[in-house]
Amino acid sequence: MSTHEWDVSERDDLRASYAFLVVQRGEGGQPKAMEICGDPASLLADQSITRTVKDWGVEYLLDTSVGSSA
Repeated sequence: MSTHEWDVSERDDLRASYAFLVVQRGEGGQPKAMEICGDPASLLADQSITRTVKDWGVEYLLDTSVGSSA
């Protein structure tokens, strides 16, 4: 995420409606799993995600159990 995207996600008037898409890629870069993460500012505060300010990278553990049938 860019600096601007983080700024927007932290705005009180937009937090509830802001989300980003996490795409886990397998071999060859093909999409393997996807998850929509709403309110990234709250996820960051809850330590569900981390960010690196140097490059604004986001680290996130994709929950692959959601939507799977067992």
